[in-house]
Amino acid sequence: MGKINQNSTVFVTGGSGFLGCHLCDQLRSRFDVHASYNSNPCSLQHCRTTQLDITDHDHVVETISQCSPSLIVHAAAVSSPDVCERDPSRAWAVNVDGTKNLITAAMKRAVPLIYVSTDMVFSGQEGNYTENDDPAPINFYGKTKREAEIICRKASDTCTIVRITLQYGRGRGTARSFSDWLLHNLSAGSKVPLFYDQYRTPTYVKDTVRGIEIIALNGKPGDLYHLAGPDRIDRHSFGRMFAAVFSFPESLLKRTAMADVPSAAARPKDVSLDGKKFTDQFNFFPRGVYDGIRKMSREYAETT
Repeated sequence: MGKINQNSTVFVTGGSGFLGCHLCDQLRSRFDVHASYNSNPCSLQHCRTTQLDITDHDHVVETISQCSPSLIVHAAAVSSPDVCERDPSRAWAVNVDGTKNLITAAMKRAVPLIYVSTDMVFSGQEGNYTENDDPAPINFYGKTKREAEIICRKASDTCTIVRITLQYGRGRGTARSFSDWLLHNLSAGSKVPLFYDQYRTPTYVKDTVRGIEIIALNGKPGDLYHLAGPDRIDRHSFGRMFAAVFSFPESLLKRTAMADVPSAAARPKDVSLDGKKFTDQFNFFPRGVYDGIRKMSREYAETT
C-alpha cells in the first residue's frame, strides 16, 4: 500500500481485543507496531501500546500525529450484536464516529487505512456473498459497520475495507473467541447449545491476520475484500469437528435453533462470504475448519 515496507510503523486500533492482539503478534516481525486500547490495558511483546478513546476526535488526531504511522489498521469496535442493540448510542459513537475520526486523522497525514468490517453487513437471506452484493444489515451492529463502510468508500483514496467472518483460535488479550467459549464449556463437561440453522464461513484467526498483513503489503486504497474460510458451516457442525479433534464426547453438543435462544439483536441466517477475489488476487488460501481446529489443538498441546 504505497510506502508500506519492512520496518514501517503500523498503528493498530483494538490491540486488547481477540483479533487485534493476534494482528499485532503477526505484524511485529515485519513492522514497528503501535497498538491502542480503550478500557482494557494490553501488554504486547515488542509492541508499543497507548490508551485511546477513538470517539475523542482531538485525541485521535493528536495520537496519530505523534505516532506518525505509515499505515493504520482499524480493528476496534463494539462487536457484540446484543450490546450494540442495547446501547445504540455507544455503538454508533465507537463504530461510526470513531471510524470517521480515524479516517480524518489518516487523511491529514496522507496515511492509508485498512478498515476491518464484518459479514454481518448482509441480511443473511442469500449467503455466499461476494464483494459485488449489496449489504442490507438486519441488526444495529451490522448497520453501524455498514455506515462506517460508506464513510470509508467516500474516502477511497485512503481506505481499504476487509470484511471478516466468525473467528476461532486461541484467546489472546482480554477478548475470547467462539472456540475459547466452546473449549471452556466442553472441558467443564457442560452441555453446549449450538445453532444448526445459522451459516458462516469461519476463519482461523492466524489466517485472518496473515491475510490482513498481505493486504497491508500488496493491497491498495479503494479496494474491498472478503477474507473468509472456505467452508460454509453451521455452529453445530463446527462443534462436532471441534469435539472430534479435542476428544470431547459429541453428546455434550446440543443441537439448537436460533429461535429457541432469545437475543436482543436479530440474527441473520446465512452470512457466508465468497472469498474468491482475495484468494485469486493474492494466492493465499485460509484453512478449512477441520485443519484450522487441528492447528489450534497443536498450539494448546505445545504450551500446556
